[in-house]
Amino acid sequence: MRAADDGRGDIALAWFRAAVVYLLIAVALGVTMGARSDFAMRSVHSHLNLLGWVSLALMGLIYQQLPQLGARPLAKWQFRLHNCGLAGMAAGLAAKAHGLSSGDQLVGVGSIVLAVAVLIFALNILPARLPGD
Repeated sequence: MRAADDGRGDIALAWFRAAVVYLLIAVALGVTMGARSDFAMRSVHSHLNLLGWVSLALMGLIYQQLPQLGARPLAKWQFRLHNCGLAGMAAGLAAKAHGLSSGDQLVGVGSIVLAVAVLIFALNILPARLPGD
């Protein structure tokens, strides 16, 4: 750790990196859809943007400001579950967009896993006290 770094960026870096990966995938998907004038994957595109890019970036910012919460085991489980759930849900939505009914189960399981991750985030953040409270 560099002397100018107070350690807060280290905890949030995983969230920021994952968010950027989702941004890259979502933008590439959006450009492809636009170029082909085929918007069947718009649901995948929007979920990757909102639950990937936006949500993970915001969670990273929160954990950067409250690094003691980001260092908890709950936060580590939340990160893993969020990414697994979103990947499963996005794959299921893509399958459904291509007419495969097998995507229904992936969407269902991925959504539940993602909901559990969001609940864990809430359980980690809501009861926390700010420094100085």
